[in-house]
Amino acid sequence: MPKRELRVGVVDDDSAMTSAYREWIRAEHPEAMVDCYATRRDALQALTTTRYDVLVVDMELETSKDDGYSIIRANHQRHAEFERPAVMVVSARQDVNDLRSAMENHAVWDYLDKPPLLERTGPIFRGTFLQRFGKVIEVARSRQSDLRFDGAFAWWKGNRLNLSVAEVQLLRALHARRLDEDPAMTWDQIFEMLNERKVGSWTNLQKGCVRQYITGIRHALASQDRELRDAPPDVRPQLDPIVTHMGLGYSWREKNR
Repeated sequence: MPKRELRVGVVDDDSAMTSAYREWIRAEHPEAMVDCYATRRDALQALTTTRYDVLVVDMELETSKDDGYSIIRANHQRHAEFERPAVMVVSARQDVNDLRSAMENHAVWDYLDKPPLLERTGPIFRGTFLQRFGKVIEVARSRQSDLRFDGAFAWWKGNRLNLSVAEVQLLRALHARRLDEDPAMTWDQIFEMLNERKVGSWTNLQKGCVRQYITGIRHALASQDRELRDAPPDVRPQLDPIVTHMGLGYSWREKNR
């Protein structure tokens, strides 16, 4: 199945670099659409109209050495966590203290030193850039799921789900295991997870209680998904993203993309 389109925004006032980035990214990731911006103004305007999966940002643009920071701050403030582009900074700037703080807050996911001028479009830097860019793409791809989390809330297909704290924690745990070789969570694992997060106690974390959580989650998902809500009873299990493993537990089924 073809990969979902990847929207990439590049912010750098060096036209040779933006051309190189576009060429490298498109060669390695044909599904990518790459837009390039040379100024803070153009980049900020684009962020108001286009939702990017990844931003590649130079910290120092021609107008100001802080232009890159202002773009990152605006991106971080305008979007909920699950909507933010994954930011990769590529810069020759040496003062990166503020950048470390931004990385700790997940406003920036990776930083790459820009090499001396004559080496910037060479094969060594190209290989390093694509390797690191590939890891940032993994972050972006993880956000393309229909299910996303923002703090204490879960969102399904762009709509916030009406769930209890325990239900959100259970849903988050199931979703986190979706790509594991064995994605199913057993009853014991569910009990242990909920107890560790102090959203229940061993006295009420019985199978019947967990079934109530699962029922609540399924109801919330269906309330925001017409296809699932209107599906005939014999078809709904095939569309239900929560899979019941009889006698074992539950898992999350991610749709193929």
